[in-house]
Amino acid sequence: WAFVGVPDLSPLGKEAAFSEWVQYPAMTPNPRFLADLDAMVRAAGAETVYFLCRSGGRSQAAALAALAHFSAQGRAIACVNVLEGFEGDLDAAGHRGARGGWKAHGLAWRQS
Repeated sequence: WAFVGVPDLSPLGKEAAFSEWVQYPAMTPNPRFLADLDAMVRAAGAETVYFLCRSGGRSQAAALAALAHFSAQGRAIACVNVLEGFEGDLDAAGHRGARGGWKAHGLAWRQS
């Protein structure tokens, strides 16, 4: 999100919480992901968590892992992947941000 941008949830009175499922640049699994997520969910009292990455693939894996984690604890936390991610698929020129995704659909965002 450092160069891509982040959803602007301020009109909803909310703010995004951040934890990497895999760590850039090696894309190694973040061993603290579930513990960090659990702490954020508890602190917010959240019943639904939305997962968003640049293109939607990593966030899908994170949402499935989180759902398994919460289910194993007997907690009914809805884990929702945001389809198309923040910047969507590559366009014909190999660029993201114009073909699908949060930004291309005109949803509120800000540069991080």
